[in-house]
Amino acid sequence: MRLSRFLSYVSEQVGPQSLNACVCFVIIGEQHDREFDVMQSRMQRHGALKASNETQISRSLRRLEEVGLIERYKQPGEKLCWYLRLTDKGKEVWESYSSLN
Repeated sequence: MRLSRFLSYVSEQVGPQSLNACVCFVIIGEQHDREFDVMQSRMQRHGALKASNETQISRSLRRLEEVGLIERYKQPGEKLCWYLRLTDKGKEVWESYSSLN
């Protein structure tokens, strides 16, 4: 999947918050093969999202979750920290994009 098709697909799925959502999806996608998942509280520290505030990021993540591309979860015993990972649908989209790069 070419970058333009990838961005168009994610934009169609998430609507008005598409740029932030695309960036969030890419950040989570880049981490999905590692042993740890992305902490939601660290998303704003990422260089590509420094201009976004927590509310914008949270809305983008919520929309990605609503369309089934990511899931948020808490580790047992954790009360405040949310972790993010790709769903099976999200992995499929990510792998079709990343296989061309």
